Amino acid sequence: MSKNKIVGLVLAIVAFTAIAPTLTAQTNLLSEDFEGSFPPTGWTQNSSFPTAWRRTTTPTRGLTM
Repeated sequence: MSKNKIVGLVLAIVAFTAIAPTLTAQTNLLSEDFEGSFPPTGWTQNSSFPTAWRRTTTPTRGLTM
């Protein structure tokens, strides 16, 4: 490999590593958390099944880890 090709390759690698972090940047446009009341105020139950939805704090859903 000639010296010019090696220098060009090194410069290309340096340029790519300088630009790469900005190419993968993302902007979070929407955000949602699970703090607050459940269900929200104004929601009604339209089902005859009383346990169709329920709030739980068990993160493993009964699985043992």
